[in-house]
Order: sequence, then structure tokens, then C-alpha cells
Amino acid sequence: QEGCFPRSVNSAPFTPVDTIAQMIVEVSLLENRKHWMYHLINTRTISQFEQEHWAAGVGLSLKGVSFEEFEKTIQARGAESPLLKFLPLMHHWRPYWYEVDRETEARRDPFPVCTENIFEDLPHMSWPSGEDVLMRSFVFCCERGLYKPDSRAVRLDPQSILQSAARCLQERAVESPSMPQWAGSRSVKDSVE
Repeated sequence: QEGCFPRSVNSAPFTPVDTIAQMIVEVSLLENRKHWMYHLINTRTISQFEQEHWAAGVGLSLKGVSFEEFEKTIQARGAESPLLKFLPLMHHWRPYWYEVDRETEARRDPFPVCTENIFEDLPHMSWPSGEDVLMRSFVFCCERGLYKPDSRAVRLDPQSILQSAARCLQERAVESPSMPQWAGSRSVKDSVE
């Protein structure tokens, strides 16, 4: 909603609840497990560049900013911001979530949480890619109308959408694609040039 994110928040959003639920169900059905305690969090860090690049690919305008700038953005919107009520929680968890290398404002190492137990008991499980999680989250929010009209993150650029569709068709070796008849008789190639 805000159009930005704290640079160092690069793990928690990429821990999908459906994967966690699947892990819980599967491990609870194991007859002989090695462990009885599990930390279910994807500790892999995602770079600011990756987040911005993936978001742009689905039409989201997100930029990484300092925690202080993120907080000011939320406060400036006041009650319109869905995150305003979470600022006290963000301050409480700040040493764990937002404390980063001061030079790069990026977390260099995975989050300091031991997650090996779940993968020792369920070696076939893995976390989906960050890009896949962002895409699925975006589709989920769109299908449920969760992006508000005043969102600073969502933008639709018809030219970018057409270029993306044309690239997709080329990658799939679709020969001579054309627009539907109701859209006119121009070819897709003509539409993006």
C-alpha cells in the first residue's frame, strides 16, 4: 500500500503460510520423527534489487527505503495507512527485523534461526522461490480486491503489459500472434512498437 518497504525486511514476507501449513500437517503424521521442535521460517535473505525487480514484473511500484523513511511515509498517511497500527510492533521487533549493515542497509546473512530440524524430518520439502511467493501474493491480493484505490504501490502501464505479453509469446515460440478481433486487427508486434 505504501509503495515502499524497509530495505532490510527481506525474509518474513517470503515465508508462505501454505508451505508452513503443509509442513505442520506432514510432520504431525510422521510415525518416527527425529525432532519435536521446529522453527518454520524461510531464513533466506532477499535483496532490495530482487524485491524491486520482481514487483515491477507484476506491476507493483515498490522501492526500498530506510526504516525511518518507511515510518515517515506511514505516519504521513495517518489512518489511511493500513500499517499505522503496526508501528509499535515494528519498533519492538526492530532489532531483529531492521538492524542491518549500516553501509549497505542490507542484511548480509540469513536470519539467525535454526531451521534444519524440519528439513531433516521432511527432506522433500523446500521453500518456494521469493519471486514465486511475491507473484502468488500479488494474485491473491488482486483476486480479493485487497489493493485499495489509493495504493501507492499498484500501477498499470498498458505499454509495459503489452511488452511483457509479447516477451512471453516469444519465449513460448508462438508464431504470428495477433490481437483479438474486438481489439482491432494490429499484430502484437505492431502494438508494442
